[in-house]
Amino acid sequence: MRHEEKSIFIPVTINGRAASYFFDTGGWVSSLSESEAERLGLRFTEGTGKIGSLTDSAAFRTAVADELAVGSVRLRNVSFAVFPDSREPWSLLPPGRRGLLGIPIIVPFRTLRWASDGSVQIGRPPAAFEVRKSNLMFDDGHLVVRAAIEGHTVSAIVDTGA
Repeated sequence: MRHEEKSIFIPVTINGRAASYFFDTGGWVSSLSESEAERLGLRFTEGTGKIGSLTDSAAFRTAVADELAVGSVRLRNVSFAVFPDSREPWSLLPPGRRGLLGIPIIVPFRTLRWASDGSVQIGRPPAAFEVRKSNLMFDDGHLVVRAAIEGHTVSAIVDTGA
C-alpha cells in the first residue's frame, strides 16, 4: 500500500468504511474522534477513562470496531479511545482522518517496511530472527532503534507521533 507523501497517514478500512489515519509508534492507545466513531459505526462500550500529561488531561469513552483492515492485515474487535471532536488534533482534521493507530494495532502487523518512495509493506513473512542483527526492540514501554552514528552505537526512541 502507499502512505501519503511527506506524511505518516496510511489507508485503513474500519467496518467496511475507508479512512486515512495517523500511524503512531509512540501511541499505546489507538484513538479517534466521536464523530469518526459514529461515522464508522463503532459500538460504544460503558468503559471510560482519563489520559493526561503534566499540563493537561482529557476524558474519553471507549468503542470497538468489529473489523479493521490495513493492507492485508485484518483485525477483529479492535478497541479505540474516543475523544471529543472539539479537542486537538481532531478539531484540525477533516472526517475520515480523525484517527490514530497505536502500538496495539501495529504489533499484529508482525513486519513493517516504510520507504521514502511512498510504499508501506506490512504482514510480510519476517526475515530469520538473529538477535545480534536486530535493531528494533521494545524497551521500558518504548519502541527503540539501535543505529550507528560516526562509528558509535546509539539507541533512540522511534515515535512517529512526536
